Amino acid sequence: MIASVVVAVGLAEIVAGWGRLLRSEKVEIKYSWIHIGFTLIFLFSFISYWTGMWSYHPLELNYKGQVAFLVIPSLFIVLAAYAISPDLPDSGTLDCAEYYMSKRQAIWFSWGAFVLLSQLADRVMAGLATFSLAGLMQFLPLALVAFVLGVTKRTWVHATVLVAFSALTLLDQFTDISGLEDAFVHQ
Repeated sequence: MIASVVVAVGLAEIVAGWGRLLRSEKVEIKYSWIHIGFTLIFLFSFISYWTGMWSYHPLELNYKGQVAFLVIPSLFIVLAAYAISPDLPDSGTLDCAEYYMSKRQAIWFSWGAFVLLSQLADRVMAGLATFSLAGLMQFLPLALVAFVLGVTKRTWVHATVLVAFSALTLLDQFTDISGLEDAFVHQ
């Protein structure tokens, strides 16, 4: 439940960010399809993460560390949501592409930490007996992509990753989640 509340805060920040942009009367908004696209990716990341947390519900929580590993990854994706959602200046212009590029390190380093910590959390929640470096290594490419996005200002790199993430996110929406409950029970 605690992690669900944290995820809800992040979802609310993404939607509130859209609302701030849409309500703006004194500020001219220059929208960016890369910025908007990644806010949508983050929205679906929250949904996927929350549905993935459902698999934890049959587990007996015996250690405070298990609860911490439910909450800590959530905090990093919320930080990414706050970083990608701009506050409006009092007047003038907000260039969303410029904003996104200026916040790219906070956005992507937070998201990369989320990816790695959420995978580590799966291992902690299921028990250390299920830990395998190979299992964790499959998510290192995502963390590496996050690092690259955090350091590069090349728009074509961000656009390429957005297209790839959009395809992966679309495919993820058709993932059967009916077996999630059994994922940890039978490990």
